[in-house]
Amino acid sequence: MTAVLIQSARITLKQHRFEVVAGALAAILLGAAALWVNSRLAAVNVPPGCFDAWRNSSEPGPLCAGPVSAFFTIAEEAGNVFFGMTFVPLAAGLLAGVTLVGRELEARTAQTAWGLAASRRRWFARQLWPILLVLGVTVGFAAIAASTLETTRAGDFMLIWRGHGLHGPLVVARAFAALGVGLVLGAVMGRTLPAFAVGAVLSFGLLLSSEAARGAWAAAQPRVIVDEAAISGVDALIFERAWRAPDGTLVTDAKVLALVPAEESLEPGRWLIGQGYEPLQLGITAETARGWVPVEIAGFGALGLGLVLGTVLVVDRRRPR
Repeated sequence: MTAVLIQSARITLKQHRFEVVAGALAAILLGAAALWVNSRLAAVNVPPGCFDAWRNSSEPGPLCAGPVSAFFTIAEEAGNVFFGMTFVPLAAGLLAGVTLVGRELEARTAQTAWGLAASRRRWFARQLWPILLVLGVTVGFAAIAASTLETTRAGDFMLIWRGHGLHGPLVVARAFAALGVGLVLGAVMGRTLPAFAVGAVLSFGLLLSSEAARGAWAAAQPRVIVDEAAISGVDALIFERAWRAPDGTLVTDAKVLALVPAEESLEPGRWLIGQGYEPLQLGITAETARGWVPVEIAGFGALGLGLVLGTVLVVDRRRPR
């Protein structure tokens, strides 16, 4: 049984060698580039306290200027890696998905392939699993390498959502969803190039939709009082300013400013503090904000799985040309 599966996988990978090799090689090269840039960043010996001095004054001082400048020069190259992470995993999944069924239909070989198989579902499963394995391993490697690079690049100043979707498990989930989009479009349209073009537009739309959903989710989370010293995007996401009145009630910024006399309008905060009002920041904590990541991973994973199952139904009912 194992020998049959291995032989079947070899045939499938040979049939789709261009798409699989192109996607896998691009992911491997991207991961290797991430590790290379990461090693160069790690090799820069920045003295302790230099980053804090740079963040607090933008002038790191003579002892820190050289190492900090070298670090950020190399860190700019990391931007090229993350730019590639925006497109390569999606393109790899989409390209492999479109051709898996679509090429058989386009080449008019589907009827023969499906006729020789015990069932269309078994044929589809035998075609899918080796591609899933190869892309999962290679895209996973790139995602892990990019996570390592982001950790080194950010250090202890890790922004909550910087590089969101460009490293970690979310990359694999998005690639899987793109694979599902390609599978369905290839099976429905039966033409690989038009299906890829439509899939690229739909995949881009999915990314925009996920960004909009992330913003809506964050805005819907219960607001809490955030420490005044917290940095938005690092310790918390700060949405608005508010005030605690002398009687302990919370008052929005807009309402409390209406209480300020006209002659104090140039420095309203000073007057309010003098009246016993305490300035506050309202938002959500970093821990709460990061809770969106598993939600999005689950969403893209469920979408990919649903599209794979949808492709099974299309293959079952599709009439070969």
